[in-house]
Amino acid sequence: MKKRSIPLLAALLLGAAVLSVLPARAAEPTLGVAADTAFRDALAEIAPLFAGSTGLAVDARYGDSAALADGLLAGETADVCLPADPAILDRLREKGIVDVALARNVVVLERPGEDPAYVRAVVLTSAPHRIQALAFLDFLVSETARGIFAAHGFALP
Repeated sequence: MKKRSIPLLAALLLGAAVLSVLPARAAEPTLGVAADTAFRDALAEIAPLFAGSTGLAVDARYGDSAALADGLLAGETADVCLPADPAILDRLREKGIVDVALARNVVVLERPGEDPAYVRAVVLTSAPHRIQALAFLDFLVSETARGIFAAHGFALP
């Protein structure tokens, strides 16, 4: 073996040893979204666009707003909550599980005989991915998402 080969081989072996003990790069987080069923079709279009622009997948769980709130209060995890009923958001706020400072008005619900109600998406106080959740809220109020919500019949704030 030539003298030049020995240092090269040693460097390669050392590099392989170092790489074998380094932790694997953590996978990008998946954003958990608890949303009322009323938003299913719009979010089905919005989620892949968000994932395409950020690399963050969205795992949406749908249901009636009250049932979603009950689940969150019972300890189910999510990063973002999008209830269709503003009273549900008030209930979650009173229990201290949503961060109202991290909220965005997404759509307006027209209610017969009542004033229109702003529907807000909020970050949960226990959200494992708070910064990514805030990025999702910002995406929900982007022109792209607003167009999708409007196409699905939602009024915009």
